[in-house]
Amino acid sequence: MDEVLDRLPGGFLTFRDDGLIIATNRTLLEMLGYGDGGLSGGSIEALLTLPSRIFYQTHLFPLLKIQDRVDEIYLTLRTRSGEGLPVLLNARTIPTGTGAQHECLIIPMQSRDKYEEEILHAKRVAEQAVEELEGLKASLEERVRERTSDLKQLLSELNGLNYSIAHNLRAPMRAILSTSAVLRSEYPGSLSEDQINLLDRQKLNVETLSSLIDDLLQLSRIGIQLPVKEQIDVSSLAMQAAVEAVADRQAEFTLSICPGVTAWADPNMIATVCAGLMSNAVKYSPRGGTITFCGQQNGAEIVCFVKDEGIGMDPQHIHHIFEPFARLHGEEFPGNGIGLAVVDRIIRHHGGKVWVESEVGKGSTFLFALPDSN
Repeated sequence: MDEVLDRLPGGFLTFRDDGLIIATNRTLLEMLGYGDGGLSGGSIEALLTLPSRIFYQTHLFPLLKIQDRVDEIYLTLRTRSGEGLPVLLNARTIPTGTGAQHECLIIPMQSRDKYEEEILHAKRVAEQAVEELEGLKASLEERVRERTSDLKQLLSELNGLNYSIAHNLRAPMRAILSTSAVLRSEYPGSLSEDQINLLDRQKLNVETLSSLIDDLLQLSRIGIQLPVKEQIDVSSLAMQAAVEAVADRQAEFTLSICPGVTAWADPNMIATVCAGLMSNAVKYSPRGGTITFCGQQNGAEIVCFVKDEGIGMDPQHIHHIFEPFARLHGEEFPGNGIGLAVVDRIIRHHGGKVWVESEVGKGSTFLFALPDSN
């Protein structure tokens, strides 16, 4: 404790009711010129000039006894050489088993002036900082307004582009399909088998392009539309998606859907997630295989997964699977590489994450986590 008191920037003194000094710190000794510690056992009044001694007897000590503390009392101490040292004193009374003791913190007035200057300087610096922060705040608000305006303009242009894709590009595709249909109907006996095959390929490619446009439009809209969250039954959405995916494949599969999995999310968006994952599982699974969906609470998240018994993927390349147009398998499997990108963007738009665990020949497990709150 003595070491702590000695490091104080001001003097420290403890005295009893009878005025006997019990303890001092090194700072006070140096202030008064008592480097050898010659104050202990002396009287506090002996440290005071005559006017300060009278003030101590008539005001300071009586107030200290009544209030148990005094604040910012101006006194003049007598140094060892007899010179006066103006000080500011704060004191408090500490009850003990042998009677009251009074602790005093003493700051020389010249030091106080220095502290006041530092305080005023700090105040000026703080006021300047506040002004700068207000200026930065105003600048930031203006930049936010400009950025918001730019984003609105960008969204308007994006919506215009989407409209152009949705309508203007479909017109020539419809013309191509109509031309193919006219050729087949007008010249049924004049077309060779190769020509008919070319028309069929043309129709298939137009349909593929139309499907790709639909998927790209869906992918672009996800970042624009905010999720409208509510408590949803993910198990029900997964079952519906699985049934539809199996029906499209026209094959028998075993569906294992855990009931009662719920989440706080946009029902339409999560329905799209379930449709994408179930379609993917059915596409790459052998007929008669098992498609599993389940989910559970994991801290502040709901973690769901779709597991298949399909061909699986090389773990070295699965980090590409959620990128648009990424395809880790050959052309024997239909698709355009957009479905899983849509899944990833929807889950991230909800503040969640999606990932996959897989090995070649051992199936794949797609997992997604959603925050368990709005």
